[in-house]
Amino acid sequence: MCTLPSLSSLSRTPLSTAPAPALSATTRRKRLDEVPSRWLCSVIGTCLTLADLRKLAAKIGLNLPADASEYRLHGAIVHLASDNRVLGKAVGRLLDKRHAATVSRIVRAADEETLGRLWAEARNGGDIPGAYWALMTHPLELQALKDRVYGEVHMLSHLSGAAQRVDLQRTAGLEKQVSDLTAELLRTRADLAQARQDRDAARRDAAVGDIQRRRADQLAERLAELESGAALSAVQQSLRQVQAEKDTVARALDAVQRRLEQALEQRQKDEADRRGLEQRLADAELRWQEARRAAPPDRVVSNDTGDGIDLERRQILYVGGIGHAARHLEDVVKACNGVFVHHDGGLDDGCPRLAGAVSCADVVFCPVTCVSHEAVTHLKRNCRKACKPFVPLPNHSISTFRRALKLVGNP
Repeated sequence: MCTLPSLSSLSRTPLSTAPAPALSATTRRKRLDEVPSRWLCSVIGTCLTLADLRKLAAKIGLNLPADASEYRLHGAIVHLASDNRVLGKAVGRLLDKRHAATVSRIVRAADEETLGRLWAEARNGGDIPGAYWALMTHPLELQALKDRVYGEVHMLSHLSGAAQRVDLQRTAGLEKQVSDLTAELLRTRADLAQARQDRDAARRDAAVGDIQRRRADQLAERLAELESGAALSAVQQSLRQVQAEKDTVARALDAVQRRLEQALEQRQKDEADRRGLEQRLADAELRWQEARRAAPPDRVVSNDTGDGIDLERRQILYVGGIGHAARHLEDVVKACNGVFVHHDGGLDDGCPRLAGAVSCADVVFCPVTCVSHEAVTHLKRNCRKACKPFVPLPNHSISTFRRALKLVGNP
């Protein structure tokens, strides 16, 4: 809606003193096409906005060029509204909807004096479009009042144009001032930002200078302490204590080293004694088994290598010994009709595989001098669990192995 300046300064034409005609109940408001054509242009231009005119043009399909001016659009709507009753009704409905409250208040006025007062109130209050539309379509034929109101609105358009020109000039000046002030504000902000950066840099420099000053004070105190000799005495005392502790630790390490060497020598001696005892024990056990077993008469066999021993395809597990001698032992077992299986006692095959080898063997042989004590202990435990005979050998010689085979073979 367009808002026009007040006309308080305009001279008012005195209202007619003639008696006003009475407003009957059947009297209706005038349609837009019934408004005199000399008033129609001001009614549409004052009571409708340009946005309303564009919507009406799109609604009725008004064929205007895309670059048509606002004046041409206004003129086309005015011309069609005066000739086209359908468009006139559409414009009237839009105006009634837009200014419903003002129209409802003014249309109830039944005399010229009341209408003049309501118009003055609306004009002074800035509600010119709604009051102008309601007054120009009022059912009473108040020609003098409507002419005066039309003249006021017409002059308002001139005053509005003049005021608008002044406003445009003031606006241009204000825009220039705003532009200058904006540039000045930007420069001020830039100067303020630079001042803040300088302030922060000064604060950082002050903080660094304070740290350096405290550090210099500490170094000065330390230098004074060193020059007094107290610090040097303390360092020398600390060095003497460290040297004494170092000598004590060195003596303790020497003592531990000697005890370790003695323990190693004793262990080697014990290991040799153990191996000797195991060898003697295995030899004694082998002799005891030979003595215990009754020697049957010698059989005549065709294979001299087996010494008449028949192992009946039993599996002989040999644990430990010397690797290159294993193939000779295998030949002896094959000559005695047996199956030879060798396990190195933990060097390559590993102790975990020893239990599986024991479970598959019929007899287990082990030279106690060529296998570790842990392997012998592990082997004895597995043989007891598997209920397999364990034959310790005093050495790894082939002759000793032959003697042991005679104890388990069937001559």
